[in-house]
Amino acid sequence: MPSELATTFLYKTEDAYKEIVGRYSPRSWFSFDKKVEQVRREGASKFAMTVWNEREGNREGSAGFIEDQATRERWYRVPRQWQDKDPKKRVALFNAIDLAIGLGIEMTALLKDHKTGLVSLDHKFEIVDAAYECDGSMIWIKLENGGKPAGTPMASGSLGRLRDLPRRDPLLARPKSQGKEAVTAAQIEIACTVGRQIFSGLRTFNDGLSDLVAAGYHKATGGVALRNYSHLRRGEGFSSLMSIEAIRYFVASILLDDGPEALPTVLRALRAHAAGMKSGRPHMLMRFIAELESQEEELPALRAAAELSKQATLASLASEIQRLIWARGPHHKAFRDMLEIRWGACCSVHGDDCQSLLRASHIVPWAESTSEARADPNNGLLLSVPLDGLFDRGHISFDVEGCLLHEKVPKTMRKHYGITEGLKLRWDRLGPGDRERIRENLAKHRARHGF
Repeated sequence: MPSELATTFLYKTEDAYKEIVGRYSPRSWFSFDKKVEQVRREGASKFAMTVWNEREGNREGSAGFIEDQATRERWYRVPRQWQDKDPKKRVALFNAIDLAIGLGIEMTALLKDHKTGLVSLDHKFEIVDAAYECDGSMIWIKLENGGKPAGTPMASGSLGRLRDLPRRDPLLARPKSQGKEAVTAAQIEIACTVGRQIFSGLRTFNDGLSDLVAAGYHKATGGVALRNYSHLRRGEGFSSLMSIEAIRYFVASILLDDGPEALPTVLRALRAHAAGMKSGRPHMLMRFIAELESQEEELPALRAAAELSKQATLASLASEIQRLIWARGPHHKAFRDMLEIRWGACCSVHGDDCQSLLRASHIVPWAESTSEARADPNNGLLLSVPLDGLFDRGHISFDVEGCLLHEKVPKTMRKHYGITEGLKLRWDRLGPGDRERIRENLAKHRARHGF
């Protein structure tokens, strides 16, 4: 370890935790801002844990930092069992991380020196994601610190597979009210569709709930989802907890259905939800509310542009103004949010986040789509910037099986655009109904561009 880093390890673990979360837990490997027993009953606002600055050999199966070769993302791996360490401590740590993730609270990792056992407050990270090996043998936590030096050596590797791993502990038994497994993106889509139908009076609550149970929801969880959707549409606060992914998807769907004028309504519901939480205001929920508030500030300009489009004498000019309103307003952000949740924030083809260089691309162009199709996630793909440009201009498309059609792209240029043989849509994660509707839109895309 470089000597210049050693001087920054100045704090005992208990003092570091008091600085970050306001209290010290006897469990020195992590701490909430309340006792764990209280957290389980009432929730919490903050969580902190320590991560070691080095592990001998950094071999597979050990704890330690790894930087992804492609994305430069930093991950820290923690095995469920480690040498002769007390297994009860590992169980407690895994349970605490899973609990903090479920609450959606602010999570911090503090760098701890392997030699002295002291902690550095100059090297702290926000925990922004977690992935569990399917057999529960290891948890990976994704760390961000604003691009600052990590303060520790780290290994390098290819970590793309982490995106497909479970986001909750597969070995942890959950209360029946939470269901046996975390709700999937496909189930969130189904709940949103059913919630919309119930809100519109097209079906009863009980009929809709039966559909969610058939789709794999626990009855109690499905009921919460449907009621919360209704509260969001009406601008009413709600007390039952729901994942941030479900909230984002529901809000995106509502904005696409009702337009930007729905922003104040959903914000009223979310603010009331956050204010009524006994556990304080979850970090990720407050960040999402802040995103929506920034969009709300643009509403006057969007209203003015919409009025201008009504007064435009040329149909082409009116259409272009409307397209710019879509691109700048909450419509497009909501459309992108829905696609990111559906595709796991990764390219629909490559399965990689492409260093966040992704575009929400309409299959049938915006100008040729109905208002319903413009907002339909089955009329969209999340593509890397190069593929989006080629797809939008009709140089590539996809066949009925989702295989990439690229014969229009010169062979000498395919590698430049990231095109290799065998690429296809990663749509096995989608339901058959969604795949069929995407196929229908892709057929229109192929016909439009002569495939």
